[in-house]
Amino acid sequence: MNEIMNKKIENDVKDISSNKYHESISLKKILKIIPLGGAGMVTKNMWIYEYGEDILIIDCGMGFPDEDMLGVDMVIPDISYLRERASRIKGMFLTHGHEDHIGAVPYVLKELSIPLYGSKLTLGLVRAKLQEYEMDKGVIFNVIESDDKIKIGNFDLEFVHLAHSVPDHLGVIIKIPEGKILHAPDYKFDWTPVDGKPTEVHKLAKLRGELLLLLSDCVRIEKDGYTLTERAIEETFEKEMQKAKGRVLITTFSSNISRLQQAINAAQKYHRKIAFVGRSIYRNMEVAQQLNYLSFPRDTVIEPKEIKKYNPDELVILISGSQGQSNSALARVANDDHPMVQIQEGDVVIFASDPIPGNLDSVYKVIDQLSERGAEVRYSEITDDVHVSGHAAKEELKFMLGLTLPKFLVPIGGEIRHGKMFAGIAKDMGIQETLIMKEGDTLRIENGNCKLGERIKTSEVMIDGADLENIQDIVIRDRQVLSKDGIFLVVVTIDKNAKTLISEPEVVSRGFVYMKEADKILDDTRSIVIQTIKGKIHEDSDPKFLRRQLITALERYIYKQTEMRPMILPVIITV
Repeated sequence: MNEIMNKKIENDVKDISSNKYHESISLKKILKIIPLGGAGMVTKNMWIYEYGEDILIIDCGMGFPDEDMLGVDMVIPDISYLRERASRIKGMFLTHGHEDHIGAVPYVLKELSIPLYGSKLTLGLVRAKLQEYEMDKGVIFNVIESDDKIKIGNFDLEFVHLAHSVPDHLGVIIKIPEGKILHAPDYKFDWTPVDGKPTEVHKLAKLRGELLLLLSDCVRIEKDGYTLTERAIEETFEKEMQKAKGRVLITTFSSNISRLQQAINAAQKYHRKIAFVGRSIYRNMEVAQQLNYLSFPRDTVIEPKEIKKYNPDELVILISGSQGQSNSALARVANDDHPMVQIQEGDVVIFASDPIPGNLDSVYKVIDQLSERGAEVRYSEITDDVHVSGHAAKEELKFMLGLTLPKFLVPIGGEIRHGKMFAGIAKDMGIQETLIMKEGDTLRIENGNCKLGERIKTSEVMIDGADLENIQDIVIRDRQVLSKDGIFLVVVTIDKNAKTLISEPEVVSRGFVYMKEADKILDDTRSIVIQTIKGKIHEDSDPKFLRRQLITALERYIYKQTEMRPMILPVIITV
C-alpha cells in the first residue's frame, strides 16, 4: 500500500530541473535555513534552504551602502558559503522583480552556474538585467505560474500569488514530512490591485493546521490598520497632472510596474506625453510592455531626447532615483548635470516611494536640490497621498497569522525592532515561538522543531560602479582616511650607487592642514625626510624599505603636531 502511495506522490509532482521523478523525502533529512541578507535588515534579500545534500536559494537582492562606504554603489550578499557548496545548488527561485530581491543576480551568476526559477515578469526583468552584462546566454530560465507544483532536487514546491507593488509576485511553499514552510516576502492584502490579482487567500487558508513555519514580511508592523490599495495613488497622479502648469516628474522604484501603469493612465487622461528617463526605468518599461504587464499606446511615449520639443504642460517624466542614489537620473537632474532634463520653474516632482531605512539623508539632499532649482516637490513627509506601500501593515500581518496559524514564525525583510514587535503580536495570538534571525544565522528544522544553530561567517561585499567586481574593505578604509585626514605625498630622488639624495624632497599635501602652521609642518617634514633617508640608506637602499621608514617617521611627527592621520604616500625615484 505504501509503495502505491509513494508512486502516486511521485507522479503528482513535476521535476522541472531534470524532468525526472524522485522518491519521496526521507524523514531523516534536516532542513537548514540560512539568510545571507533580508534578516534583521530590509534589503539584500537572499535565503539558503539546505535539505539533505541539496541547496535551494530564494531571492538574490542588493542593498544600499551606508554613508561611510565611500564610492560604493551597492552591497550584495556574501556567497562564500555557496562557493564552497556550488555542486549542491539545484536552483534559485526569485519571488518578484524588485532590486532588493533580484539586484545581485548578475554578480552571483558570474561565479556560480545556477538554474533560475520565477514568474514570467520576474524572469523577464532578470533576463534584461543579464543582457546588459552580456550574461544571459546559457542561463536556464524556468517560468513558474502560481498553480504549478514542482520538484527541485529534494525540494517539493508549491506557490501562492501575493499582492505587492510589482505584479507576478510568488510566495513559496516548501513541503517536508514534518509540515509545510511558507516563504512570504513583501506582500499585502490588496483586494483591488492594479493588475486585478489579489493575494490568493484560499491557498493561505489551506495551510492552516499544516504550516510548521512562516517566514513573513514585517517591515510595516509599526503602522496600525491596513495598507491602502495600490489603486489609491492613481487619483493623486490625476490631481497633480490636472493642476500642474508645468511638467510632472514622478520618481519611484524602477521595478514598481503597477505604479508606472498608474502614472501612464493619469498622463493619458490629461493628454500628456510620457518620457522614461534613467536606464533601469526605461529597461523595465520595455520588458513589462513586451510581456503585457504595461499597457499604453506607443505614440504616448517619447524618447528622452524629444522632451524639449513639447510644452511643459504636455509632459510627464517618469525618472529613476527615488532613493537618492548619487549616480541616478534624478540625482543628476538635481545637480543640474543631466543632458536632457533641467529643472524649470513650475515643475512638480513627486516622490512616489518612501526612503528605505538608511537612505533618508540621500533622499532629502536630492529634495533640497530640486527645491532650490525651483521645483515643487511632493513627498510623503508633507503629503499622505503620494505613496502607497506594497507591504502589509499591522492588521494585515495579524490576518496572515490568523489565516495560516503557523507553529513557528520567522520575521523577514525588516529590522530587528520590527521582528521583535511582530514576535509580541504572534505570542498574543498563540504562535508557539518566534525566532529572530540575523544575517548568517542558521535555523535547523528537525523532528518538527525549529532551533537556531551555529552562525556562518559573512562579510560586506561592496560594488563600485557598473563593474561586476567587489571592493575590498581596505579600499573603503583608504577612502575614509582620504575624506577625513587627506593625503601627504613625498617625492624623493636618490642615487642608488652613491646612496645619496640627488635633490631636495618634494612634499605636497591635499585635504590635510589649513592653518598658519602649515608651512612650518611642510618644512619640518622635508627635514625629517632628509634625516630619515641619510640615516637609513646605508642600511638598505631598497625603495620598499625606505618607504616604510619614511611612513613611520612622518606618521609619528604629523600625529604629534596635528592629531591627524593623513594617508602618506612616499614616492622614491632611483637613478
